[in-house]
Amino acid sequence: MVFPSWFAMLLLLVSQMSLAAIKDWPEDAQKYLNEIPNKQLTLEFVVARALSSADSFQIPVYEALRAESAYFSVVSFEDLKFKASYAYTDNQNEVFPAFLPNSSKGWQAMVGVEQYLVTGTALSLEGTHSPRESGFASGVKGDVIESRMTIGLQQSLLGDFFGSGYRAAKRSAEASKKALLLGAQTQLETTTLDLIGLYYQAWLKKELTLNWYETQKRKEKLAKILQSQLKRGVVETSDVLQIENAASQANLEYIKTKRDLQNLWEQLVVNLKLPRSFMQVKAEEIPLVLDSPEAKANELCARMNFTDLEKNSSTIQQSNEQVAATFDKYKSQKQKLWPDLKFVGNYSVNSIEGDGTLSQPSTASQAQASRTFEEVGNLDYPSWTAGVQLNFPLQNRALKAQYLTAKADYEQAKLKRSIVLGDLENKWNQSCTQLKIKKETRDTYKEISQKNKRRVEIDNRRFQVGRIKAFQWVQTEDDEASSSQLYKQAEIEVRQIAWDIQRQTGHMADLIQENLPQTGSQNE
Repeated sequence: MVFPSWFAMLLLLVSQMSLAAIKDWPEDAQKYLNEIPNKQLTLEFVVARALSSADSFQIPVYEALRAESAYFSVVSFEDLKFKASYAYTDNQNEVFPAFLPNSSKGWQAMVGVEQYLVTGTALSLEGTHSPRESGFASGVKGDVIESRMTIGLQQSLLGDFFGSGYRAAKRSAEASKKALLLGAQTQLETTTLDLIGLYYQAWLKKELTLNWYETQKRKEKLAKILQSQLKRGVVETSDVLQIENAASQANLEYIKTKRDLQNLWEQLVVNLKLPRSFMQVKAEEIPLVLDSPEAKANELCARMNFTDLEKNSSTIQQSNEQVAATFDKYKSQKQKLWPDLKFVGNYSVNSIEGDGTLSQPSTASQAQASRTFEEVGNLDYPSWTAGVQLNFPLQNRALKAQYLTAKADYEQAKLKRSIVLGDLENKWNQSCTQLKIKKETRDTYKEISQKNKRRVEIDNRRFQVGRIKAFQWVQTEDDEASSSQLYKQAEIEVRQIAWDIQRQTGHMADLIQENLPQTGSQNE
């Protein structure tokens, strides 16, 4: 993942600040800096600010919503469903024979619930109440109140054998949810690692800016000394021109590096949503501090083996959940190839009261209605049916297509997991080895840099008494600057691989968790 270059600028700007310079900052910027612990930008501060404000850090957060959505789309099958209706009917159709009612009018109310169980059982309960007036061809009319309760049951016997297919689909949804969440965590860890790398690179570039500034000043000072010596005839004109050119080149490099740093800082202000007043702050005045992740990485390399790595790595956990999800989906789709055979049963009771109750006073009508409810409750007039129902497409090509897709997804998930395991094992072994090598390299460059600093002191005295020429003195300073830069580069390489080791072992999550935004943060 390529992380926005503006983060690099943050690091760098932290380098060159002095307390005197801060007094010239805009008031809002000074106030904001005062609210930061120790008035310094640290790795923890940058990560915390990114987690709360940077858009690229917010994207993985919404994977949690996607994970919930995918899960709910499957388990919604178990939702308790409520239904209700109310209708008025006026039927004057002609009928035959004459003893059947040829007119009917009245209203009917219905309420019911349906529930699907993980056992593959569908249950339903429905109640109706219907007062109506019926008329016959002979002119006779009759008022009727009917109440009915019906219990329905369907049990899958093959296609979703006692719910086993649905339970597999549900397990697949649960594993998919976990895989999405782990994927979001992995993405967030990778984004954080990229930010850390840019933080270190910015710190290094800041150091380069300072080095070029110091080199320029030293060469300008040396050029003035040589110009004075030239007047006394101690040095040649070519010596003076050489140092003047070197000073000019150092000045150009300083200006370029400083300009690049300022551009990065301005991008950082925008993308991290820092106060706009920071746009007016010189990047070289921002204080920047390095962290120390090396000890933790050393401890992890010493005590963890690959088995531990499998248990802690979010990447491996994500692969495991993807394998589980695709396997259960494949199992569910395979079972759907069986015929859809169901046991179907219904049990109902009803009660009818009539004889002109609708035309009687309301109290009489209410009494008749109450009697229908009572008889239904007592199950006085039962009726039931039971049987089986078969639904089986003869070619079944649609389900076969879904089955083959699910099988391919499962086999691919297993292969991808194997690849991830192999890559992680190779990288883990290399990372700990590389940490050791880079530590040794850093220590060597540190020793070289210290020796070159000593050499600069010696050659400075030798040059002042005329024992070496300007060219040799310039070469000594350039060697010291080069070794110092290599040492600083090695410092950040050790830190970068130390953080990568923490990411591989699942400990990057600690840094993220510790710097998650808090409600009412003062920097918001």
